[in-house]
Amino acid sequence: MTTTTHSRPGKVVAQRTYLHVSCLDFLEAAVRVKVNEACVRAGVRAEEHFNIVRLDASLTRISLLHYPDFFDDPFPELKQSWLVDLEGGEASYRTYVDSLNPPILHRKELLLPESHPRVVEYADLTAAAESIGLFDEPTRIGFREQWYELIREKGYKAVGHQLVPVGNDESAGEVPLGPEPLALGPTPVVARHLTALVRNGFSAPIQTLARYGFLDGQRAVFDYGCGRGDDLRGLTENGIAANGWDPHYAPHLTMIPANIVNLGFVINVIEDMTERVTALQRAYELAQQFLVVSVTRRGEPIPKRCSISFQPAACIPAGKSPAMFRGGNMIDVSSLPSGVTRLPTGKVGSV
Repeated sequence: MTTTTHSRPGKVVAQRTYLHVSCLDFLEAAVRVKVNEACVRAGVRAEEHFNIVRLDASLTRISLLHYPDFFDDPFPELKQSWLVDLEGGEASYRTYVDSLNPPILHRKELLLPESHPRVVEYADLTAAAESIGLFDEPTRIGFREQWYELIREKGYKAVGHQLVPVGNDESAGEVPLGPEPLALGPTPVVARHLTALVRNGFSAPIQTLARYGFLDGQRAVFDYGCGRGDDLRGLTENGIAANGWDPHYAPHLTMIPANIVNLGFVINVIEDMTERVTALQRAYELAQQFLVVSVTRRGEPIPKRCSISFQPAACIPAGKSPAMFRGGNMIDVSSLPSGVTRLPTGKVGSV
């Protein structure tokens, strides 16, 4: 995940500013008034109920977030949040106390005043995470289980505010790799050879499109949430017209319509339900023929990238167009359950 600098204190991601409540005194008076109004509408108080504020660029929607272990946990978990719509005068509440896979926070140093005594400690942790490529796959970093699985895959574990190579750990072994993994399968094997290694190849959705012959060079592809653009580069090298956009890595690029729009493992890392709907709607509007949506189920890791061979269009199985993904597989829309319909343009949508 990349961040940008801003005259206002805090971490700016996709035109939203995240900051710790200790930064509130550094905000412009007009912004502080907005935050106070949000607190009144939500019926909460700083520090007692929340410690992180998220400001939309328009300052019409403000989120009040509670990370109770912000200072002690290297990647603190979100426990509860209030979203306040100042224009509509509405406030909604959500709790993550019983969540098996809560959202987590990174780059804590950016949320604090520069003079805070622990800024250097947190910045060192961020630098270590960047050095081993933990932020190279933005779709895997937003939630606890996927994040700690990623750390394990790199051959490391979090010990306090340090990332320690598993093979170099000299402790008695009582320090865990992170929160205990969900009991949904065997414990992942630490792939030490992947330490500091950036994966190559294509994502699972692109692999599936290629396997069923959709990437025949006759259809343009738009990757909504393209990350660092690995898929785009690979598609272009294979003679396929491909463009993309990403709120973190490529916010300057233009969203353009395409025959195929790929929304791969994006909506499952968006916390706010309204934002998820917006992402789906925007991607759908860009899709001229097919909208491919891929998500992970709870506790399920995102499929790894690998190399693929492009197949001719003749390999498209009968009845497989138009199609969508379910659990990583392409399915015919004729088999969709009640409540999901084939739309006139050949896309798939909910009604």
